[in-house]
Amino acid sequence: MIGSAAGCSAPVGIEASNRDASYQKKITRVLVTVSIRSPDLSPTQNEGFVRAAEIRQSLTAAWGPSGVAVEVIDLAAGQSAGAAVASFAPQQILSLTLQAYQLYRYVVDAYTVDASLLDVATNRRVWRTTVQFRGLVESGRIRHSGLGGAISHQNDADDLAQALTAKLKTDGLL
Repeated sequence: MIGSAAGCSAPVGIEASNRDASYQKKITRVLVTVSIRSPDLSPTQNEGFVRAAEIRQSLTAAWGPSGVAVEVIDLAAGQSAGAAVASFAPQQILSLTLQAYQLYRYVVDAYTVDASLLDVATNRRVWRTTVQFRGLVESGRIRHSGLGGAISHQNDADDLAQALTAKLKTDGLL
């Protein structure tokens, strides 16, 4: 199985982005709101998605050395974006929202997340992209325990941070 995965696509990828050309700021203090769960799936099935805590760890490691402060909240867990904005005072808000998912034998195999960057001062979206979390056949990555239970998705979170970092740098925002 390892040999067959060697020629696969990257497990997490970004194809293209849409940047507001008039926006000239770089990200500095970012509140990341995570809503990567589906009400249509069971709690066990929802364990196939990357978690806010894993995203927090990866983005802090990726962006901290560049001087970007990051706070991550999980909207699906009932955390309030309004309270986080009041206490953290972000310059930008990066919303990560589940767009679509694909099941394989009742467990999450692949999914798509909308990533949208809002400038807090102007309250307008300045950047947007779609992040693909590719399935087992395409990427070689398993997102479930075989029984659909919880496993770590830190690799997905690390790949997400790497893909976002690369695209934000390419687009002149980081």
